[in-house]
Amino acid sequence: LDEIQSASGDVASKVTPGDIESAKTAIADLFGTASDATQTLISELEAGGAPDIEDGDQLVDDLIEKFQAFDDAAQKAKTETEGLASDDISTFQSEADQLTTTFQDEVNKVADSFTEIDQKYQSSELNSEIKKACNF
Repeated sequence: LDEIQSASGDVASKVTPGDIESAKTAIADLFGTASDATQTLISELEAGGAPDIEDGDQLVDDLIEKFQAFDDAAQKAKTETEGLASDDISTFQSEADQLTTTFQDEVNKVADSFTEIDQKYQSSELNSEIKKACNF
């Protein structure tokens, strides 16, 4: 999460006012960073193996599924951002805002789905470790 938050904060500094291409690149890079960080997290989950709880293997699979959904949304947003027309600033801004809103909606859906995991795998120690590892 820190890497994604940092990249998000850097977007404005990477955009030259009035330069649509720099805005497009900065936004696409943000989505790319989100995807890369998520893939790293998925790899770490796979490498870490199953926790010593009932259905630990299924928990790891469920977590990976949720993070993969986030990654899919990030990759889609990056591709769509790269495809935005850059000949009209007003149109670009409107379409970029729409993409960002759609991505945020997907992020919220994934975040909300973690409630399902919390209910399915009730372990205070596990929840504490997940929150610590994810910095939230």
